[in-house]
Amino acid sequence: LHKTETYLRVMKCRRFGEASCAF
Repeated sequence: LHKTETYLRVMKCRRFGEASCAF
């Protein structure tokens, strides 16, 4: 994955909450 995609995923993850985030 591109760094941009990873960054967006992390931001989206923080937006909804790290608890509901799973990589």
